[in-house]
Amino acid sequence: MPAPERPPLGQVAYDAHRQALRQGGTPWADLPAAEQRAWTAAATAAVEAVPVRPLPPATPGPRLSTSEELALAEDRRTFWLPIIAPGGVVDVEQVLLELGDYSHVLTEVPKVYDAVTGGRMTKPLYFARDVIAAYEDGVTTDVSNAETELLCEVAQLFEDYPEDVELISAFAEGYGLPDFRRELVVHREQQTQAAALASGEGEARV
Repeated sequence: MPAPERPPLGQVAYDAHRQALRQGGTPWADLPAAEQRAWTAAATAAVEAVPVRPLPPATPGPRLSTSEELALAEDRRTFWLPIIAPGGVVDVEQVLLELGDYSHVLTEVPKVYDAVTGGRMTKPLYFARDVIAAYEDGVTTDVSNAETELLCEVAQLFEDYPEDVELISAFAEGYGLPDFRRELVVHREQQTQAAALASGEGEARV
């Protein structure tokens, strides 16, 4: 026995709309062809544009529970139906207008996320708290690196006074730079290498 023919997506959306409004309305088969095409176009665009979850599966981060997803779906229906289907009829032009705004968001938001997170987040569907946390982590790292570099420069000025260098190191560790001593060693090595390179270039010019 052959499987029953699957109804068009527009009919699925239309029947769901009629059920949600708890109104009889005109059966799908009796709708004008133009209206059927409008429902199908709008439903297809919605399926392609609206994500099922606030986060795609490949994106790290929190997930919504089943009850939260159902509540979100109901919120979408309550918010969008009066906008895209006033009076129970899909307004295709309004749908296209809303999809244009959505397309703009999909294009521009990832650019901001990419910039403020240093390339760690480049998709538009992250939760705001995760983007903010990534940005704040980046700021903290940048500030820590700048403070370490500054204190290394200060310690270098007291290179001939080991006790003072020790005081600076202890201050840095107490201030919240636990890796300062290691960073100071790296800084000294880099300075030595830079000096040797500069010396070699000077001799080559002579």
